[in-house]
Amino acid sequence: MVVLLAAARENNAAEASGTAVSFVNTTIIFSGALLQPVIGWLLDLNWDGRMEAGARVYSVDAFNTAFLTLVAANLLAIVLCLFVRDAKHRPTES
Repeated sequence: MVVLLAAARENNAAEASGTAVSFVNTTIIFSGALLQPVIGWLLDLNWDGRMEAGARVYSVDAFNTAFLTLVAANLLAIVLCLFVRDAKHRPTES
């Protein structure tokens, strides 16, 4: 996140950098909002039907499978970091 925020600032003109940083921040928040239901859906797919006090009880394997989504997202982020341009540590002039 930090690298992407800095890259958005450095790779855009001064008058557009605020918009670029805001877009990056919105995307970061949206990804968290998107992954929560996906993880819940994967947990439900691997639920074995156990209930305790009216609540679903998930196995460790169900959690491991669901949380692989986070590992995949991190691997994707690492690959995408390879395509980030370096602005040589100075904002783009307008």
